[in-house]
Amino acid sequence: MRRILKPNIMVPGGYQYTQPETGRKFGGNSLFKAQCREILAHRKGNHLARATLDEVAEDLIAATCDRVPGVCGEITVPAPAPVRQQRSAARTQAPAPDPAPAKISAPAAPTVARKKCGSCGGRKAK
Repeated sequence: MRRILKPNIMVPGGYQYTQPETGRKFGGNSLFKAQCREILAHRKGNHLARATLDEVAEDLIAATCDRVPGVCGEITVPAPAPVRQQRSAARTQAPAPDPAPAKISAPAAPTVARKKCGSCGGRKAK
């Protein structure tokens, strides 16, 4: 699968795209994500196929990589790891019940020591 190596920077000539069904040309003045949103709006407004953001991104990548191959690279998706087989005895046992939720107690309210006035010792004048 091809991808653009640095999609956050402008490629030479920009991200240009022509919608085949309508002939609409999208100039290369926008960054990748903005161009995808503009193409997507055009496709949805004209009820065209491949009107999801992922599909638009795939088409824009393909068009850009065909036009400027130096900005693209191949990405390989690793195969999923095989699932280990469990012993048959473990499959026949009932699952363990969920442990009881831990009781959470509210923290004690902090006590605030009142400071006494240094001049009168905390007594009000009468």
